[in-house]
Amino acid sequence: MVAANPKIIVIDDQRLIAHTLAQILNQNGYEATPVYCGEEALEQVNRFQPDVVLSDVRMHKLDGIQTALRIRILHPGCRVILFSASDITEDEG
Repeated sequence: MVAANPKIIVIDDQRLIAHTLAQILNQNGYEATPVYCGEEALEQVNRFQPDVVLSDVRMHKLDGIQTALRIRILHPGCRVILFSASDITEDEG
């Protein structure tokens, strides 16, 4: 069951993107917090107990997919949404 004001962690190694998305979500009735890497997100999941994690796929060290898999183990009820702003496809890269 989702809370009245769902808690969301926004993960992106580009600070401006994470901060801006969290700010937009907060202005629209969500309780969002930005984090800037997968490792930090794993620490926050235990403290913040999010309903949703919104994560960039392409990040340094621990990418969004690895982070999502670990979050699902730590907090099985959490929904994870992955996104990417990259315009390079696998065929092009």
